[in-house]
Amino acid sequence: DVSRCSIISLDEEGDLVVRASNDLPSDREIKIDIANYPEIRRALTTQRPVILQEIHNHPLMAPVHEKIKDLADNSLIVVPIIKKQNVIGTFFLRTASSLNVGISNRVFKICQVVANLAGGALENAILFEVMQSSRKLLEDLATRDSLTGLFNHQQFHTRFEEEFSRAQRYGQSLSCIFADIDDFKRINDRYGHVTGDMVLRKIGRLLPTMFRKSDFPARYGGEEFAVFLPNTNGPGADEFGDRLRTMISELNISQLNG
Repeated sequence: DVSRCSIISLDEEGDLVVRASNDLPSDREIKIDIANYPEIRRALTTQRPVILQEIHNHPLMAPVHEKIKDLADNSLIVVPIIKKQNVIGTFFLRTASSLNVGISNRVFKICQVVANLAGGALENAILFEVMQSSRKLLEDLATRDSLTGLFNHQQFHTRFEEEFSRAQRYGQSLSCIFADIDDFKRINDRYGHVTGDMVLRKIGRLLPTMFRKSDFPARYGGEEFAVFLPNTNGPGADEFGDRLRTMISELNISQLNG
């Protein structure tokens, strides 16, 4: 008579995330408000299982009585998932079993086994996410400009060779736009280098929104930017160049914080 069976973990912000549930698609996760789940809060705080045999009358559930009054469930169990003395989540089971049965010792032992298995899976998932994030960070450090977020000078030249070879092989058009901010030194001298950096960051955010997904915007160096335009002829590059020039010329220093 189980109505809800879930694996719930804590994310980096400390929020509760339902990673898997019998009523949730396998490719979806949802955040839940811990204020609505005092039983989960207690399991996380005490690092001990929480078993409630009569949830509608139990004092622990008093703060959420109005929210659970229509539930047909009578009992629940929350088993904390602990790895290396840290709680990384919970196994949550809610059942509609009658009060004289509730959470039996057999069910409790099964829940503990499932929680232990889930702990290994959650720990592996956390390690995988950390490794993926670290790999992405290292890739970004190697290929992207730290100030603007655009591809850096080195990556520009790598991509140049690839795009030029591809255009030659398939007889396709390839254009490249170079843009530089006129009198950029005056911005640094008048407003300071912090504001100058804000100008470059602003352009770095705007460039990807102006071009196609196939285009390749990069910071070439200093206040110089470059954009590859695959399958684009001269007139098309002129049009893109005019749009880029207009965008840069219309930047307003006083609006850069927006």
